[in-house]
Amino acid sequence: MTIVSRFAGVVFFLFFHSEYGVLGVFDLVFGLLQGFFLFLTFQIGPKGEGNVTSHGEEY
Repeated sequence: MTIVSRFAGVVFFLFFHSEYGVLGVFDLVFGLLQGFFLFLTFQIGPKGEGNVTSHGEEY
């Protein structure tokens, strides 16, 4: 989670310090990140370690 928070800090820094049409780039980056986190969730989930999507349901 430290890597995620550090990356989020970088993203917020870039977002607040750039006011020129970079929103398309952010859309692309966030789309890739969402796919990556979904991949991580499916990789970690079935083993029962930190499964975010189950909310206490057992598979």
